[in-house]
Amino acid sequence: MELRKAVVADQFYPAEKAELIKCIKETFTHTLGPGLAEESANKQVAKMGVLGVISPHAGYMYSGMCAAHSFHAIKESCFDPETGNDIFIIMGFSHSGLDAGGTGTIALDWETPLGRVACDRAMIKELLSGSGRMIREDIVSLSNEHSIEVQLPYLQYLYSRFSFVPLSVPHHCNFTRLAEIINLALKKTGRRACIIASSDFTHYGSGFSYEPFKGNINKNIKENLEELDKGAISHITSLDTAGFLSYVQKTGATICGTSPIALMLEMLKAGYNTAGHNIHNIHNENKGKDITSRLLSYYTSGDLTGDYSHCVSYASIVFCKERRE
Repeated sequence: MELRKAVVADQFYPAEKAELIKCIKETFTHTLGPGLAEESANKQVAKMGVLGVISPHAGYMYSGMCAAHSFHAIKESCFDPETGNDIFIIMGFSHSGLDAGGTGTIALDWETPLGRVACDRAMIKELLSGSGRMIREDIVSLSNEHSIEVQLPYLQYLYSRFSFVPLSVPHHCNFTRLAEIINLALKKTGRRACIIASSDFTHYGSGFSYEPFKGNINKNIKENLEELDKGAISHITSLDTAGFLSYVQKTGATICGTSPIALMLEMLKAGYNTAGHNIHNIHNENKGKDITSRLLSYYTSGDLTGDYSHCVSYASIVFCKERRE
C-alpha cells in the first residue's frame, strides 16, 4: 500500500472533481457559511496566529458550512503551508473502535478527487521513533476512517500544496504526555503546525441511543441540545481539558471527537511550535496563557432538515495567539 485512497468520496462529498469544487465553494457562500476567503472585505493583517481549529466531519451538505468557518480562519491568517515548514496536524479517531493500541499514524500520501496530498514523512518518522510506542503505524484503522479524510478537500481547495500528519487518537490515553511528544517532534524537525481537531458534537436520537431530553416538556430539543453543547464548548474555549472530559462523562454528551479535542487542548497549553502565524478579526472572548479562542459557527443538522428528533450538532472553534513583534 503506497497511497491511502479516498474511501468516503461519493458518500460524504462528491467523487467527481468539478462537482466537489462546486460543493465546497457553496459551503462558503451558503447563508450558514463564512463567505469566500479570497473575497474577504478585511485584508488587514492582525497580530494574531492561528494555533488550531475544531472542524466537523459529517457529510458536506450538513456540516460543510460549519467546517468552512474553520478553514476560512486558517486561510485568512498568514499561516503558509506552501513554504514547507508550516504543516497541518489533522487529529481524528477511529469510529470503528479499531486501533493499534495507541495513537495511530501512517507514512503514506493520501488521495482525494482533488489529487494527492503529501504526508510529512520526516515528522511522522520522528513521532514513531520518539514516542515510546505511544504513537504507532496503524494502517488498519486509518485506511477506512473518514474523520481525517473529509478535512483534506477543503485544504486542497484553498492551497496549491501542503503537507500534513494524520493522527488517530484513542479515547483513553495520556493526553498530556502525548502533547509533549508531538511538541518535541515539531521542535526537532523545525516544523510549525496548525492543528485540526476533527469532531462533531452531540448526536441526538434513538439511532444514537441518546435521548436525554425526550421527557422534558419545559424546553424543546433544539434548546436543550444547544445548552448541552455550549456547556462543553465553554470548557473547550477555556482550555479546560479536565473539565471538558469530566463534563462529557457526567452528561453522556455524544461528542465523537473527544480525544482529538483533548489532545489539541493539551498541546495548546504546552505552547507548541507555532511562532509566526497570524490571523485577523478574532476578538478577546476567552483568553488563557495568551491564547484567544472563539466559537465561529454552531448549528445542528436539525436546523437544516427540521427534524430535531434525530440530529447532530456541529461547531467551528478557532484558537489564536497574539504575535509579539
